[in-house]
Amino acid sequence: MKITNKNLILAFIICSLSIWSILFFAIHLLDKSIINLKDKKIELLEVIEETELAIIKSLEKIIELKDIQLERAKAKKIYAYVTAFNTVKAQTDNTPCQAKFGYICGRDDVVACPRHIPAFTKIEILNKEYWCLDWTATKYNGRFDISFDKDILGARQFGKKYLEILIYEQN
Repeated sequence: MKITNKNLILAFIICSLSIWSILFFAIHLLDKSIINLKDKKIELLEVIEETELAIIKSLEKIIELKDIQLERAKAKKIYAYVTAFNTVKAQTDNTPCQAKFGYICGRDDVVACPRHIPAFTKIEILNKEYWCLDWTATKYNGRFDISFDKDILGARQFGKKYLEILIYEQN
Protein backbone atom coordinates (compact mmCIF):
# COMPACT_ATOMS: atom_id res chain seq x y z
CA MET A 1 0.00 0.00 0.00
CA LYS A 2 1.31 3.36 -0.98
CA ILE A 3 1.31 6.05 1.71
CA THR A 4 -0.23 9.20 0.40
CA ASN A 5 -1.20 12.47 1.98
CA LYS A 6 -4.78 11.37 1.80
CA ASN A 7 -4.00 8.14 3.72
CA LEU A 8 -1.97 10.08 6.29
CA ILE A 9 -4.79 12.53 6.83
CA LEU A 10 -7.28 9.68 7.16
CA ALA A 11 -4.99 7.86 9.64
CA PHE A 12 -4.53 11.10 11.58
CA ILE A 13 -8.30 11.64 11.75
CA ILE A 14 -8.92 8.06 12.89
CA CYS A 15 -6.20 8.33 15.55
CA SER A 16 -7.48 11.70 16.67
CA LEU A 17 -11.05 10.42 16.91
CA SER A 18 -9.84 7.39 18.86
CA ILE A 19 -7.87 9.57 21.27
CA TRP A 20 -10.80 11.97 21.65
CA SER A 21 -13.15 9.04 22.27
CA ILE A 22 -10.84 7.61 24.91
CA LEU A 23 -10.44 11.04 26.53
CA PHE A 24 -14.19 11.65 26.46
CA PHE A 25 -14.84 8.23 28.02
CA ALA A 26 -12.13 8.85 30.66
CA ILE A 27 -13.58 12.29 31.49
CA HIS A 28 -17.06 10.78 31.69
CA LEU A 29 -15.80 8.12 34.12
CA LEU A 30 -13.94 10.77 36.10
CA ASP A 31 -17.08 12.93 36.29
CA LYS A 32 -19.08 9.94 37.52
CA SER A 33 -16.39 9.23 40.12
CA ILE A 34 -16.39 12.86 41.23
CA ILE A 35 -20.20 12.83 41.49
CA ASN A 36 -20.04 9.58 43.48
CA LEU A 37 -17.33 11.06 45.70
CA LYS A 38 -19.46 14.18 46.24
CA ASP A 39 -22.44 11.99 47.15
CA LYS A 40 -20.27 9.97 49.55
CA LYS A 41 -18.89 13.21 51.01
CA ILE A 42 -22.45 14.49 51.59
CA GLU A 43 -23.44 11.17 53.20
CA LEU A 44 -20.32 11.25 55.37
CA LEU A 45 -21.00 14.84 56.42
CA GLU A 46 -24.58 13.88 57.35
CA VAL A 47 -23.30 10.97 59.44
CA ILE A 48 -20.75 13.25 61.12
CA GLU A 49 -23.46 15.84 61.84
CA GLU A 50 -25.79 13.20 63.32
CA THR A 51 -22.92 11.83 65.43
CA GLU A 52 -22.03 15.31 66.66
CA LEU A 53 -25.67 15.94 67.63
CA ALA A 54 -25.82 12.61 69.46
CA ILE A 55 -22.60 13.41 71.33
CA ILE A 56 -23.86 16.90 72.22
CA LYS A 57 -27.16 15.48 73.50
CA SER A 58 -25.29 12.87 75.54
CA LEU A 59 -23.03 15.53 77.04
CA GLU A 60 -26.02 17.75 77.82
CA LYS A 61 -27.71 14.80 79.57
CA ILE A 62 -24.53 14.09 81.57
CA ILE A 63 -24.28 17.75 82.58
CA GLU A 64 -27.98 17.79 83.50
CA LEU A 65 -27.55 14.65 85.62
CA LYS A 66 -24.49 16.16 87.33
CA ASP A 67 -26.48 19.35 88.03
CA ILE A 68 -29.30 17.26 89.50
CA GLN A 69 -26.80 15.34 91.64
CA LEU A 70 -25.29 18.62 92.87
CA GLU A 71 -28.71 20.06 93.56
CA ARG A 72 -29.77 16.91 95.42
CA ALA A 73 -26.53 16.98 97.43
CA LYS A 74 -27.40 20.52 98.57
CA ALA A 75 -30.98 19.57 99.45
CA LYS A 76 -31.95 19.18 103.07
CA LYS A 77 -33.09 15.63 103.82
CA ILE A 78 -35.77 15.12 106.45
CA TYR A 79 -38.28 12.43 107.35
CA ALA A 80 -41.91 13.28 107.92
CA TYR A 81 -45.44 12.01 107.52
CA VAL A 82 -46.91 12.49 104.06
CA THR A 83 -50.63 12.34 103.35
CA ALA A 84 -52.80 13.10 100.34
CA PHE A 85 -55.71 15.45 99.79
CA ASN A 86 -58.13 16.32 97.02
CA THR A 87 -59.22 19.67 95.65
CA VAL A 88 -62.83 19.25 96.72
CA LYS A 89 -64.90 21.36 99.14
CA ALA A 90 -65.35 18.49 101.60
CA GLN A 91 -61.57 18.34 102.16
CA THR A 92 -60.65 22.02 101.87
CA ASP A 93 -62.99 25.02 101.93
CA ASN A 94 -65.36 26.75 99.53
CA THR A 95 -62.51 27.48 97.11
CA PRO A 96 -60.71 24.13 96.76
CA CYS A 97 -58.72 25.19 93.68
CA GLN A 98 -57.27 28.28 95.34
CA ALA A 99 -54.38 27.37 97.64
CA LYS A 100 -52.59 29.93 99.80
CA PHE A 101 -49.98 30.61 97.07
CA GLY A 102 -51.79 29.89 93.81
CA TYR A 103 -54.31 28.00 91.73
CA ILE A 104 -53.76 24.25 92.08
CA CYS A 105 -56.56 22.41 90.26
CA GLY A 106 -55.39 20.27 87.35
CA ARG A 107 -51.86 20.05 88.72
CA ASP A 108 -50.03 16.99 89.99
CA ASP A 109 -47.00 18.80 91.41
CA VAL A 110 -48.46 20.56 94.45
CA VAL A 111 -47.88 19.86 98.12
CA ALA A 112 -49.07 21.60 101.26
CA CYS A 113 -46.02 22.01 103.48
CA PRO A 114 -45.37 22.62 107.16
CA ARG A 115 -45.58 26.32 107.98
CA HIS A 116 -41.82 26.83 108.45
CA ILE A 117 -41.15 26.01 104.78
CA PRO A 118 -41.33 29.07 102.51
CA ALA A 119 -43.88 29.32 99.71
CA PHE A 120 -42.76 28.06 96.26
CA THR A 121 -40.08 25.79 97.75
CA LYS A 122 -39.28 22.73 95.64
CA ILE A 123 -39.83 19.47 97.51
CA GLU A 124 -39.02 15.94 96.40
CA ILE A 125 -41.06 13.01 97.66
CA LEU A 126 -40.66 9.49 96.25
CA ASN A 127 -38.44 10.84 93.42
CA LYS A 128 -41.13 13.27 92.25
CA GLU A 129 -40.85 17.04 92.44
CA TYR A 130 -43.56 19.09 94.10
CA TRP A 131 -43.98 22.79 94.79
CA CYS A 132 -45.04 24.12 98.16
CA LEU A 133 -48.10 26.17 97.18
CA ASP A 134 -49.99 25.83 100.45
CA TRP A 135 -49.41 25.23 104.14
CA THR A 136 -50.97 22.48 106.15
CA ALA A 137 -53.55 23.33 108.78
CA THR A 138 -52.03 24.23 112.14
CA LYS A 139 -53.20 20.94 113.67
CA TYR A 140 -51.26 19.05 110.95
CA ASN A 141 -48.13 21.23 111.03
CA GLY A 142 -45.05 19.09 110.39
CA ARG A 143 -46.83 16.97 107.81
CA PHE A 144 -46.69 17.19 104.01
CA ASP A 145 -49.97 16.84 102.14
CA ILE A 146 -49.78 15.99 98.41
CA SER A 147 -52.57 17.19 96.14
CA PHE A 148 -54.19 14.40 94.18
CA ASP A 149 -56.52 16.97 92.57
CA LYS A 150 -59.85 15.17 91.94
CA ASP A 151 -58.42 11.60 92.23
CA ILE A 152 -60.10 10.64 95.51
CA LEU A 153 -59.35 6.93 95.14
CA GLY A 154 -55.66 7.65 94.46
CA ALA A 155 -55.46 9.83 97.58
CA ARG A 156 -57.09 7.13 99.70
CA GLN A 157 -54.74 4.48 98.33
CA PHE A 158 -51.74 6.70 99.07
CA GLY A 159 -52.81 6.94 102.71
CA LYS A 160 -50.37 8.17 105.33
CA LYS A 161 -46.68 7.32 105.01
CA TYR A 162 -43.50 8.22 106.85
CA LEU A 163 -41.07 9.15 104.05
CA GLU A 164 -37.79 10.75 103.18
CA ILE A 165 -38.29 14.29 101.85
CA LEU A 166 -35.77 16.48 100.09
CA ILE A 167 -36.22 20.21 100.54
CA TYR A 168 -34.37 22.27 97.96
CA GLU A 169 -32.88 25.63 98.80
CA GLN A 170 -34.52 28.55 97.10
CA ASN A 171 -32.22 30.62 94.91
